[in-house]
Amino acid sequence: MQRYDVIIIGAGIAGMTAAVYAARAGKRAAVFERSIPGGQILRAAHVENYPGFNGISGAELSQRVAEQAEALGAEFIYARVEKVDLTDAAQKTVRTAVGDYRAPALIIATGRGERRLNLKNEDELVGGGVSYCAECDGAFFKGRTVAVAGAGLTAVNDARYLSAIAKKVYLIGGRRLPEIGLSNVEPVENAKITALNGPPLKSIVLERGGKTEILEADGLFVALGSAPDSSLVRGVLDLDGAGYIKTDSAMRTNVSGVFAAGDVRVAPLRQLVTAASDGAIAATGAASLVNKNNKGDRL
Repeated sequence: MQRYDVIIIGAGIAGMTAAVYAARAGKRAAVFERSIPGGQILRAAHVENYPGFNGISGAELSQRVAEQAEALGAEFIYARVEKVDLTDAAQKTVRTAVGDYRAPALIIATGRGERRLNLKNEDELVGGGVSYCAECDGAFFKGRTVAVAGAGLTAVNDARYLSAIAKKVYLIGGRRLPEIGLSNVEPVENAKITALNGPPLKSIVLERGGKTEILEADGLFVALGSAPDSSLVRGVLDLDGAGYIKTDSAMRTNVSGVFAAGDVRVAPLRQLVTAASDGAIAATGAASLVNKNNKGDRL
């Protein structure tokens, strides 16, 4: 079992800033990330609301922060965290498929994830027809038939974006949909997706007006908004009704030694600058906790 001073789960701006501050405080810090550093900001082609940059892509900004954290000594571990054990007051345990890791301080910076349809084989079809990012994966469906699930602005924008790539786009919503005004975009109103046939995705099963309908489609882009990625600590940390982690102004949760930062926590504003601020505050608190514990060991 590997040991660190501070473990950070999530390599968005909050998590990576926490790594920078923890490393600068002389702490051995590990950042767990299941894909690549950056989080949702990776999708932003142009960022102009982060101090010091008139314009920079989300990918470049993420890369710069990751490189800064690594240069200071933080370690990035690319593995999915399967479970956290917070029962030991002195050491928090993070369990992954590649091993267990322990530290006296833990920072949850898992951000927000895409809302899912919660269908039986949805996860199995990710990468096989189901996507949560039209701009990321739309090009794979050139000249094919796709669908967008959602009725909000994101779904409408995704349908418009895909209309220039796909042969046909169905916009599936549970209520009346706005007029798109594009010949290859067909609204499917008052419909609920009940099943997906595949893999790979071949068709979408709908329930509409008490009847079952089947739409043949090669791709489905889910655009239902986002939700806090707090499943690892549900039932352990205090959450609000929407699933966001409750913290005090120092980013401390209800469990000693556990902090939360960024989009996963209750906050009045969720922007890059506030995520960075959260990460800095959480890491400073985590480093102070480690210092206090180490001082106690020497007495």
